[in-house]
Amino acid sequence: MSFLPKTALGKWSVWLIVAFFALVAIGRALVAIEQDGSEIASTSALPVIASVSAMIAGIASFITGVLSIARSRERALTVFLAAGAGGLLILMTIVMFLVSGWFH
Repeated sequence: MSFLPKTALGKWSVWLIVAFFALVAIGRALVAIEQDGSEIASTSALPVIASVSAMIAGIASFITGVLSIARSRERALTVFLAAGAGGLLILMTIVMFLVSGWFH
């Protein structure tokens, strides 16, 4: 088992999960800047765009990771970690919607 991916899909999976964490950090920083110590954030779309982009990157990381493991026989540790993180993100999103009552 190698550390770095060898296939194109494996590399995409790893870079997408890196983009996910970067976009989450950017989104949180934008919220902190906009709040500026107040209780209610302003209504800028930038934090929302960063958060939605992070969600898309995480889900795409899961999909490309699973495809690279199943089809291309990728066995890199980083691809397994990226696919696992993306899968955890999907699971947490489903649980969040179930708990919040969106599907009742």
